Amino acid sequence: MSQTPINDRLSLAQATAHAQHMKLLVGDDVATDWTFAGSLRRQRESIGDIEHVLIPIIDDIEVEKSVGLFSESVLLKDQNWLWHRLDELLAGGKIAKAHNAGGQTCWGEHKRSASLDGITHEFNLATPDNLGARLAIHTGPAELSKHLVTVIKQAGYRCEGGFHVYPVSNGDRISVPDEETFFGICRVKFVAPQDRDMLWHSIELAERQTRRGSLR
Repeated sequence: MSQTPINDRLSLAQATAHAQHMKLLVGDDVATDWTFAGSLRRQRESIGDIEHVLIPIIDDIEVEKSVGLFSESVLLKDQNWLWHRLDELLAGGKIAKAHNAGGQTCWGEHKRSASLDGITHEFNLATPDNLGARLAIHTGPAELSKHLVTVIKQAGYRCEGGFHVYPVSNGDRISVPDEETFFGICRVKFVAPQDRDMLWHSIELAERQTRRGSLR
């Protein structure tokens, strides 16, 4: 989750309209699950970048490839239709690659940042097995996300390979299809997205009181 200058931030209504515009442009036929995350999902009054968490449709497809005077069918493995659509929109000039404060772009295999009408949209990939972890981390707030990554280790688990959850004791991946499961693994009370900022404030207050108590 990146930081946007206060003067460039959107109202909740504006951010919702921009998110829906991007979804309409990309088309919801490229994903089986699409959630607007970040501060938009938390229903904050002031919103910067717009985060999307998606489970993309991935297929194996056959394409014709010319070899001299002949053509042959070639099997393309793991065609990601979301990335394919974003590449098409980029090539057609409908969207652009977004630049962060350092002038860098993000256009990788797990995450992409696109700009539409001057607004940055961050696309984060999920799978049915890690959707809960992805949603929790990318909904925020950032301090809560960092806290969850820390306490999940204390609970005996680790996040690897795009927030897939594994027990520290062995390599068997755990299915985390929803946020309730992820919060349970982290041993943190689950609350609705719009209550996450208040949750973090309560956690921070409890940690401060614990630190003060240890100094007495």
